[in-house]
Formats: sequence, C-alpha cells, structure tokens
Amino acid sequence: MRFLATILLFCAILVSFVHADTQPSTVVDILESDPRLSMFGEGLRLISELRTELRDETKSFTVFAPTTEAIRRAIAESPHILVEAMKGPCESSLRLLPSSNHFSTSTNLISPSPTPGAMSILARILSTHILPAEILSTQIPEMSARVEQTLSTPIPEGRPRFGTLVGSEHLVISRDGTNIYVQPVGMTYPAARVVVPDIVVKNGVVDIISGVLMPTNLVKEIPEYCYRR
Repeated sequence: MRFLATILLFCAILVSFVHADTQPSTVVDILESDPRLSMFGEGLRLISELRTELRDETKSFTVFAPTTEAIRRAIAESPHILVEAMKGPCESSLRLLPSSNHFSTSTNLISPSPTPGAMSILARILSTHILPAEILSTQIPEMSARVEQTLSTPIPEGRPRFGTLVGSEHLVISRDGTNIYVQPVGMTYPAARVVVPDIVVKNGVVDIISGVLMPTNLVKEIPEYCYRR
C-alpha cells in the first residue's frame, strides 16, 4: 500500500511538472501560439528586439492583439488608409503589405523582402498595441456615457489615457458594463472592442480585440536619416 501511494505521488508530481512546462509563460507564447492571432504573431517574429523585450519575465505588459480576421477586414475595408500608413517616409514604395487578394488564401503579413523602413513601421504598429504595464479588465474605469463600437469621433476629453511602448502614442480604454473599448488618442476610426479579455501569463496579460490600432503619428514624423540620403 505504501509503495502504491509513493507511485501515485510520483505520478502526480510528474504530471504537474509536465503541465507547467506546457503552459504559456509570457505574452509572446500566447501571441505566437493562439491561432486567432497568427498574423499578429507572425509580425512579432520579425521584430526580434520587441519579441525579446516581451519575453522578459521581470517586466509586465498588456497586449491588445487584433485577430487575423480583424487585420484582414481592416485591409479589405480601408486598403488606402493602410497602404498610405505603410509607405515609408523615404522609400517611394515599401513592400510591407502584399496585395489584398493575397489575404484570401494566406496568413502571410510580410512580403518576402521587406525594407528596413517597412520593418521600422511594423515595429511601431505592433508597439502601439502594447502597454508597459499589466492592466486587467476589472481595472478599466466605467464610462459615464455609453460609447458604441461604431464610435466615429474621438473619445471625449477626460477619459484615462495609457502610454504605449511608443512614447508618443497613447490609448484611451473605457468599459461600458462588460464591453471594453480601445482607441488611440486622436484617431477617429471606430474603436476596437475587447472580445477576449484577461489572458493572464507570468509577465502580463493579452486581450484579443476586434480591430487594428493604427499609430496616430505614423505619417506625421520623418526620421532624421531621410535628410541624409
């Protein structure tokens, strides 16, 4: 009997270790393993510096990750906006996004040979979706007035603003009952809704959202290197 109890205890400990090893430990693990986020995760793999930072378990992050469906929809519905945003400040053409037709058969986000400028812009877009702190849905303040997902004007002044990994970009995050909305400050396109909140890991939380958060200053800033060409 004692031998059987010892065997059962050993098996329980072994299973617990195996289970722990297979659990996602960082936000990167979620972003690169969840099939709903395949396009966002693919982009992250290309930006090694950002990926390394998000694997740091001594830091905390909140990632608002758009689904692949949301990214495809954004490209299909507003291709001119995304194409303009993806144009490099110096390059006459920037091979970052493939043609719209490409998205109907593939999840590839990046062209085979993206330019350094394209990679820089991709890093900025990804970083706009990330806060350098863990914010759970229960910490989001309730809105005093109802705001629908179809919001087409900037969220009113006074809403809390959260700084992203892009120093000049901030997000307004509001909760209306069980609905949470996210929108870059200064943008007028519809706010994204959190469809899956609080996927908690060791170094933060991932919230899956219904739309893409485009940086407000992306086309307003010209890097210094452009003037040295």
